[in-house]
This record gives sequence, C-alpha cells and structure tokens, in this order.
Amino acid sequence: MAITLKQLEIFHGIVVAGSISKATKLLGVSQPTVSQQLSKLEDCLGSQLIKRGPSRSDELTPSGEHWFRVASEVSHTLSCAWERHHSEFGGEQLVLQLGSIPSLRRRFIALAAQAALDVGEFKHFGFKSGENSEQVVNMISMHRVNCAIVNAVSTEAHNSTLQCEILFSDQILWAVPRDIPIECIEHVLATRRMPTGAPASLSCFVAMTDSVSWLKKSEGWYASKLPFAEPFFSCPVHRAGMEIVAQGLATAHLPSSLLPHLPTSLREQIRFIETGEHARDIALVMPKHLMSLKPFAHFFTLLAERVKEAHTSAMDQFLTSDVGHMNGKEKRTAHQANVSL
Repeated sequence: MAITLKQLEIFHGIVVAGSISKATKLLGVSQPTVSQQLSKLEDCLGSQLIKRGPSRSDELTPSGEHWFRVASEVSHTLSCAWERHHSEFGGEQLVLQLGSIPSLRRRFIALAAQAALDVGEFKHFGFKSGENSEQVVNMISMHRVNCAIVNAVSTEAHNSTLQCEILFSDQILWAVPRDIPIECIEHVLATRRMPTGAPASLSCFVAMTDSVSWLKKSEGWYASKLPFAEPFFSCPVHRAGMEIVAQGLATAHLPSSLLPHLPTSLREQIRFIETGEHARDIALVMPKHLMSLKPFAHFFTLLAERVKEAHTSAMDQFLTSDVGHMNGKEKRTAHQANVSL
C-alpha cells in the first residue's frame, strides 16, 4: 500500500490544527474521513503517529514527528511548484484566496477584491473566514488561503515562512452611555470610586467571552480605573456589547478599528473614550515564496497601501467626531463630549 498525498495532507492538518476534531474545520472534511485517512497512513507505515486518548491531547510519537516534517516539506514544495507553474506556464490560472476573521473582513474585503482586479493577472479571487487569527494562519499553512489579514501575534511562530507587514495598530476605547455627564466620568476616573447618585451603568461592564488577545489588558484597566465595577454582562461579539452600552446598562471596551462598523444610530448613543491601551497590531501576511511571483507581490503591496490609507482616513473621521480626549487638566470637547484618559 502506497502513501498518498491526501493522507499526508490530512496528517499535516491534524498536527497544525492541534487535534483530529479541529482538523475537520481546517481541512473542510468530515471527522470520519480524517480518522480513516490517518488510520490508513499508520497502517501503511506500520507505526502509530499520534498517541490518541483523553489525556494525551493528540501527542505525536517519534515516528509522527518525523512524518510531520516530511508532510510539511512535501506540502511546501508542492505549493511552490504549483504557483510557479501557473505563473510561468499559465498565468491566467492564478487563484488568489484571502483569509481573515469576521471583524476585519467587513472593512477590507472590498479593498482586497478591487486590488485583485487591478492587478489583472488572477483567474479568481475568493475569501475564507476563520474563527480567529490563529486558525486563519493555519489555513495558510494548509494552502487553503494564500494571503491573510490577521492579528500580528498569530504570525510570530511563522516568521521564517511568512512575509508580514503591519497595517495599523488598534487601540482600546472605553464605551460609555452618552447621557452620563462628563463631570461624573471625570470624578469617577480621578477618585476610582462610585459617587452617590452616579448612574448604575458605571458599576458594571460587558466582558467579552471570546478569547481576544487584549482581554487581560481590558480586565486590568477595569481593575485599575474602575475597581468597583463588575462584569455583570458578557457577550461573544463587540456589536452586542455596544448595544448594551447604548441602552445605558453598562460600559464596555471596543477596538478602535471596529468603530466605523457601528451604525450611526448606535454611535450617537455612546461616548467613546481613549484608554491609552494598545489592543493589537493588524498585519497582512503572505507566504514568502509567493512574493517572488509578480502578481502576488503586486497585490500584497497594493492592498497594504490601500488598507493603511483607508484605516487612517476612517480613524481621522471617527476619532475626531466620536472619541474624547482628556490629558491631565487639559480638556477638549467635540460633538457633545470628548474625554481621554
């Protein structure tokens, strides 16, 4: 029985994803198919590759470590050969697949689509979404996408294989119900105490249930600035949290890059305040071997320039009209209230 590329691809996917169950999402195949192909590969080799069991977390055996290296090398070689073939012998067949997470997709999918058209050498442009940046980077490793916009932290372990360019830095904004007086906010931030008669919304906040990279910073900010506040509410998405804030029920944190996504009617009910905390760096990434191909390199440069320009323009607009500033005794106001920490 011969080893097949499909078996190596699925084994590689299991290791990259971290488990058989997670590999089903990464590979886009059913769990029985993943398990069956792994078993066939192990039968062919006469060796167990993964120690399966509730306490083993799909740990690799020594043989598994060897064959993972082999699978990685084969996958990388085939990907390079495939892209080089299409570039040199059939450029009209080049396919561009962009990956990202939902919160970033809304802002940049149109820019990416237009850039792909402007390059003019791709047969097809597609988009795939991942649950988080780590999953999207794994999709690059599995050649399901060949470029992505992700949290830069998720690319650190892949610096040797990925071209990475920082597009912008996200800041953490504090979202407060618009009807809370500025004087009350200033007093609370200065004393770290809940004054008598202050709105109850200042005593609770919306905690994010998704594992975001800046979660500890958010929790630390509340512990330091509003030690009396409790995470009474929790939401998996930022939009839901902003709706709770808009109703005057609590405060919450929001990455600045998501501000343009909020409906005007929602933003008008919220005061956004700079916390001075850095949330994340957003990066454009592409396998380095693709950067040697002119269409991919051109697309990478074009998209990076346009995303940076679009982000700067959006932040200039929204941070001027919707976000407050306060630095020590200096105070500035715009559009009803602006405060910065």
